[in-house]
This record gives sequence, structure tokens and C-alpha cells, in this order.
Amino acid sequence: MKLLVLFILHCLILVLAAGKSGAQSTASVAGTVTGQEGEAAVGINIVLKGTSTGTATDVNGNYQLSGLPAGTATLIFSGIGYEALEQEVELHIGEQLRLNAELRTDMLLLKAATIRENSVRADIKQQAFSVNALEVAAVQNLNADVNQLLNASSGVNIREEGGLGSDFNFSLNGLSGKQVKFFIDGIPMENFGSSMSLNNLPVNLVERVEVYKGVVPVSLGADALGGAINIITKQTRQDFADLSYSFGSFNTHRTAFSGQWVNDSTGLAIRTRAFLNYSDNDYEVDVQVADPATGSYGEPVRLRRFHDAYQSQMVQVEAGLMNTKVADRLLAGVLASGNMNELQHGTSMDRVFGDVHTRDQFIMPSLQYSKKDLLKKGLSVNAYLSYGKRKSWVIDTSSRQYDWFGNYITRNNHRIGEASWQKSLFTFNDHSVQAVGNASYQKGRSRTDFNYTQSYLERTGEDPLATSPIPFANPNHLNKRVLALGHTLEMLQKRWSTSLFSKYYVFDSKVINVSYQDEVTAEISRFRKPGFGLASTFYFTDFLQLKTSYEKTYRLPEGHELFGNGLLLQNNPMLEPEESHNANLGLLLRKATGKNEIEAEVNGFYRNAKNLIRIEATGITSQYVNLAKARSSGIEAGFHYTWNRFLILGMNATYQDIINTTEFDGQTRSYVYLDRIPNIPWFFGNVMAGIQQRNVFFENDRIALNWSARYVEEYFLKWPSLGDPSNKHIIPHQFLQNLSATYSARDGRYNVTLGSNNIADNIAYDHFRLQKPGRSFYLKLRCFIESKPQLLSKN
Repeated sequence: MKLLVLFILHCLILVLAAGKSGAQSTASVAGTVTGQEGEAAVGINIVLKGTSTGTATDVNGNYQLSGLPAGTATLIFSGIGYEALEQEVELHIGEQLRLNAELRTDMLLLKAATIRENSVRADIKQQAFSVNALEVAAVQNLNADVNQLLNASSGVNIREEGGLGSDFNFSLNGLSGKQVKFFIDGIPMENFGSSMSLNNLPVNLVERVEVYKGVVPVSLGADALGGAINIITKQTRQDFADLSYSFGSFNTHRTAFSGQWVNDSTGLAIRTRAFLNYSDNDYEVDVQVADPATGSYGEPVRLRRFHDAYQSQMVQVEAGLMNTKVADRLLAGVLASGNMNELQHGTSMDRVFGDVHTRDQFIMPSLQYSKKDLLKKGLSVNAYLSYGKRKSWVIDTSSRQYDWFGNYITRNNHRIGEASWQKSLFTFNDHSVQAVGNASYQKGRSRTDFNYTQSYLERTGEDPLATSPIPFANPNHLNKRVLALGHTLEMLQKRWSTSLFSKYYVFDSKVINVSYQDEVTAEISRFRKPGFGLASTFYFTDFLQLKTSYEKTYRLPEGHELFGNGLLLQNNPMLEPEESHNANLGLLLRKATGKNEIEAEVNGFYRNAKNLIRIEATGITSQYVNLAKARSSGIEAGFHYTWNRFLILGMNATYQDIINTTEFDGQTRSYVYLDRIPNIPWFFGNVMAGIQQRNVFFENDRIALNWSARYVEEYFLKWPSLGDPSNKHIIPHQFLQNLSATYSARDGRYNVTLGSNNIADNIAYDHFRLQKPGRSFYLKLRCFIESKPQLLSKN
């Protein structure tokens, strides 16, 4: 209902704004602009020659230009893909002149438009950093989140524990978890609440995703060890509204909305984003059920999950100024989000729950400012400040003991919960502050960048049912700061570009540990270390590029890892920052000839890290710990081919060898020295194929068929060199296929998609004996309304 209200308000604002501008007419001209074939010419600019007074055609090619002075005037019609046309008219006071126009196609400009569509992605790919830019336009009509988009990219492996909203582990070139940093429009996401995660964020809210591998640019200012993911939301200057709804298997419903309104004359702007996700996640799994009399496990039985529902929601509203002399962007906003997550089991499926669940609420006001050419040409600044307040509940108040059939018995001791030895209504409260400042100065072929990022977190806890010491009863604190400075120089007529940079990492934490004897200890950690790096690229030809980059970097522990969650995740105040030497070397080829477009890339990577932070499970609980040393190396390759915008083919593969390089455990030589680190995939890849045809039934409609598949080779749960090789636990190989068909009308305004995930219904495991959903179907409806491009305004 909230999303519908926002959508209606947005449309009313556009209507009222259009009515207000028309009320001031003295003389006006209106008409329809078409192309040579009679098609509606959309987004054509109509300008009163010699002035900045103008308008643009709508989706039907119609326009109206009001408030014009009487007398002889010349109108200029121009737009991408068409030759400009000048038309002289005679205007009289109060007259409403009807003037239609037919424009000739300009093939040269049309080709330039195609190049510009890909220019942003191309600019990112052509950086010296090892980076991939994922365009979202091709998948916006699919029932997908950002996680699913990223999982099809080379070097990326995402391991999910179950269905919608389940916990996941993100890996990039062998480094995983929090070693990879996540950003939205350059702002760190680490304290955005649990609802703002990659498996919740629909692709409709996103314009593109940038994947930086290993070495991270100064502009992000990250304490990343394995790289960074920067999610770019829609950055258009036009008014738009994008609303989608999908429903499918396991009673899954997903709604997303984004919209923007900008008044060109004043710069007043309103932006909104929202989503709502829900699923019962009641898919079937194969489980071993214990005999209640003997406690022994029998053969696997296929049963349906019964306590795994998930719901998440988010609404964000921003208002302020855009595209003015004062600021390119000055916006104050507020983001509110929350979720509810039923827990079916702990770290394995052996012990099942029927009542344990968590809840989360988050609210965050924010302020952002950006301006290009501030005070002097070439100087650009960006600043962001937010305050977040989060309240999270872990609810374990039942004395029931469930089995996989949904049956339960009530424990004699009513103080015992399902997941722990005592009932819990544990609540933790987070207060966080996020501050980011960027400055960049460009002069000729030289650019200097500066970034300051600070993240502060305070956590407190309470539990009215507790009979033992309460985690976070005393505040826990975490304060992280990263200062970064870099310089980029282009040489040899821009064929060679090199960036040198340095970063300084500051970390302070205070973790309060309470023992069962009520002993309170405070563990205080301080860390100050510099890092540095470089990135360089050289063009052998216009289409063949060599890239290399290196960075010595640190990754500072996050609150989730230090503090735990008060229930199944224990704290570890002794965690140390991770350290790594990262290097990349790659070749990129981009070539377009006639109707053919080819992109091929190969990249080798090397990561030599110590004090790696990994999660270790003990029974149903887990804890983040440091692994002394590890080395990750490997190679990834990708290929993408497009023919005449009709046929699209793509594939990529990644091989990574992640080795334990800790030789001694105390005075004893490690038995697993130079062993491959277990429970991490070492080979995986993706392949996709799609076709699309325009003008099938009606003008400007489109049909698209897409198929994709992902393969992950099997890997060991425990150390490869220990135990009997013929009797070791493995996570089996996966081959999962997805299929979708989309019909779009009115040039993408109305869209309907029917799709299926895991269409072959293969059994899928990302974690040992934690089964993922089988075959599922969905239907997605999407409406995208975009106002006429208001590139010109009346003075």
C-alpha cells in the first residue's frame, strides 16, 4: 500500500507541474514529430532559435511549446538519430498553432548514440583497475536481486544457505565474506541494517554494478581485502517512475518502486526508492530424521520446510536540489527498513526449529552534497553524512522441541529454549555514524583524488528473560577511519595511464565480555597502519588493453564479527585486522565490426594474506576467528558476443587455488601446511544465451528469450590431506539452469516476464547439507514511465 501511495503521488506531481507550466501561455505551438517511416520520434528537442526556451516530444512524439512571444520565429527540431530541421513560423498573441514535423534519419548520429549508451560501462572497464561493470538494463525485467546478477560475473561466487533472505557468503577471487566491501553510490553499506543486503535489493532499483577485484580505487576509500562492489542507483536527470511486482513458487512476492521528479527551473527534486519481499520458503528438502526412541538417523526423506518465512521492506525518500549553480546534488533523505526471518535450523539441518525467529528495524536520516567545478574548473567534491539507529531481536521463547514432520514435544524444563539452554528475548541496539568525503582535482592529463571515510558503531543489549549475563549489557564500540590520497597521470596521448595511491587505516574497538560468573572484562584494540598501491594500463591498439595493479591493504573487523549477535554467533574481541598483498594482470579486448560486437577478457590474480577472518562452527553456534596465513591465486576469463542486437552469447570461468601457508602451529609444524583451504569452491563458471526481436506484434514492442546456467565443481568440507579420501564429506558439484521469456510493449513501458529458476530441478548445495530450493516459477509485471527529457528550460 505504501508503494502504491508513493506511485500515485509521483504521477500527481508530474501532472500538476505540467498544468502549471501551461497556464502562462501567450502564444503556443503544438504538434507531432515523426520519423521517415511514420514512427513517433521520442525525446526530440524543439527549441526557439536564439533562446534557451524549449521542450521535447513525449513517448507518442507529441509536443507543446508555450509562452512564446508574438512575431516571426524559427523552431529547431533535433534529436539523437535524426537530422536537425529548422521551421519558420508566424505567431500571434493567444494563437495555438499546430505544426507537425517529419525528421530524416541520420545514420552517423544513430551510431554515435549507440556508442554513448555503452560509454559509461566502457569508461569503467577501461580503467587501470581490474574492474567489471555489470549493466542492469538487460535483466531489469527478471525476478532477480543484485546477488543473482553478481553471481553470473567472472571471479564471483555467492553461497546461499537457503531461499529468499537466507544468509550468504560472497567470494571474489578467493577472498570472501567481509573481505569484500559493499557500497551504494560510493557509500559503505556495512551499517545499513540487515534488510539492505545484496539478496534483498531488486535489480529495478539499480543502474549498474561495479566489481573491483583486489585493488580498490581511492574514490571508494575502502578497507577492503578482496575488492569492492559499488552499486550505482539510477542517475538520470529525467522524471520517471518504475514499478514492478512478481509472484511465484513458495508463495514468493517481490515489489519494487523507484521514482524521481525534478523541476528544471528551480532545481527542486524528490527521489524515492522502495521494495517489499516475502516468501514462505517452503520448498522440499532431503533430510535424515532421527528416530525419537533410539536417536539414530535413517535414510533421507523428502519433506517440506515449515518454518522458514522471510519478509523484508525498505522505503527511502530524498528531497533537495539537483543540477543548480549551488550544487549538482544537495539532498536530505531518510531510509527506513526492516525484516522478519524465521529460522528453520542452525548451521546444519539435523536440528530443526519451529518457533525461533529474528526481527530487525532500521532508520537512517542522511545528507549528501556534490558539485563539479567548485570554486575553480576541475575541482569536484562529494560529501555524505548519515546517522543510523537499528533495533534487532532474537526471539527464542518456546520450550518446544520439533522434528522435520512439524511435530513437537514440550520440554519438562520450561526455562530451556529451542536454540539455546535458556529462553531468550534478546535485543541489541545499534547506533552508527557514517561520514564520507571525496575531493578530486583534474588539470589536463593529471588528476589528484582524496577520500576520507569514517564508520562508528555502538551496540548495547538487553534481555528481560535472561538468567545469566546479557551480551552488550555494557556498550560495545567500534570506530574505523580510512584516509586515502591518489594521483593519476595520462601519457603517450592517453595510451598509458598510471595511478599511485596510499591509504592510512585507523581502528579502535572496545568489546565488553561477560562470563557466566558475572566477571566483566573490557578488551580494547587499537590499530594504525599505512597501505599503498598502483594501477597502470596500456593500450596496444584502440581495442586491446593491458592492465596491471597492486595494493598492500588491510581489512578492519566489523561489528558483526567482533560483537556477535547474542545468540548463535559468539563474539571474539581478539580478532585482528586482515592484511594482504594483492596483484592483478589482465588483457581486455573490445572490438565492433559491422553487426558484430566482441568483448574478451583474461585476468590473473594473486592474493597473499594473513590473519584472514573466517567463521568456524561448533555445534549450533559459530564464531569468527583469524586464520594465520593463506595464499590465493588463479585465473579468470570471460567472453561476450552480440550480433545485430539480436543474438547475445556469453561465458566465463574462474579457477582459484587457495592455499594454507601457515607452516607452524606454535612449535609444531602444521599437518595442513600448503593444503587447499577447505569449504571454498575452486572452479566455477557461467554461460548464457539470449535472443531478442523488435516490432513483433506492434511497433516498438520486443520479445526476449534468455537461458543461463551455472556450474560449480565439488569441493571438500574439511582439509583435503586429512582423513580417508574415499570417505570424506564433500559439497557436490552443481549445474543450475534458468530460463525466461519477456514481452515488452511501448518501447519498454509495459513488461511481462515468465521465468523459471533451476528449471531441471537439480539438488543444489552451497554449504554442506544445507539444501537450496529446487525448481521454481515466477511471473513479473513491470511498468516504466519516463517523462519527456527536460533538457531545456524557459528563462
